[in-house]
Amino acid sequence: MFDRVFITGVSPVVMSDITSGYNVAENIYFEPEFNNLCGFTQNEVEEVITNIAQLCGFKDKESKVKEAVGFMKTYYNGYKFCYKKSGYIYNPTLSIYFFKHLQKECEYPFEMLDDNLAVDESKLEYILRIPKRQELLLSLMEHNQEVVIPAISRRFGIQEMLDDASKDHAFLVSFLYYFGVLTIKECSDDLQSILKVPNLVMKGLYVDRICRMFLPMPDDRDNGKDAADQLWSKGDIAPLCRFVEDKYFKIFTNCDYRWANELTVKTAFKKSTIIFART
Repeated sequence: MFDRVFITGVSPVVMSDITSGYNVAENIYFEPEFNNLCGFTQNEVEEVITNIAQLCGFKDKESKVKEAVGFMKTYYNGYKFCYKKSGYIYNPTLSIYFFKHLQKECEYPFEMLDDNLAVDESKLEYILRIPKRQELLLSLMEHNQEVVIPAISRRFGIQEMLDDASKDHAFLVSFLYYFGVLTIKECSDDLQSILKVPNLVMKGLYVDRICRMFLPMPDDRDNGKDAADQLWSKGDIAPLCRFVEDKYFKIFTNCDYRWANELTVKTAFKKSTIIFART
């Protein structure tokens, strides 16, 4: 018989099933003193980068440290697991990936996403398979990458994962939060939970899934990216205009065109910008 048990590394997705045999389990997930255990702080990242810069013998070490930390902050920072904490922490998996490559090669990795984190795409696939829940991914890209729910669910069992009727908006947002695809931003004045996309790496995963959702054919995605590249690199908007016309407007009927206006065009280009945004 055990008097006390400490469990770590288990997400609330299965916590409900694990603790069903007893009712005295205490969840310390949201306690502020444990927030920094889940990643690296700003000071820790700066210290490691400074040591690596020293080992690599960069000429302008101070400038290089500032630049590297800036890259990491854009791509890997942004996680918070407690409403009371004001600062954010860095994703440990991605940070170690960056540290190892920088120390070994004395240059930044070509790909900022570690393959070990690519598994998070399956979480987005799970959302896309739920009827009428694709709007959640779109809204996260269109509304400053933020979403508001009454509260983050503390636990949910396997049965809820399998039951479509249980998958309301708050459930899905909580699901993405516990798997690191969303993170806490703040608590609103009316005690609502505001969550956000944590960083550029996660935003890239969202964009990729949205791209595949709207354009399931690989050739269409390639053509869209090529057209967007012409606009970004050369300022030539004509290829993107043709792409939008062919892929969006061709489904319109004459009745649709009767009500089309400037807002219709803006909406089409906005979606194209989201789908082919550079990450």
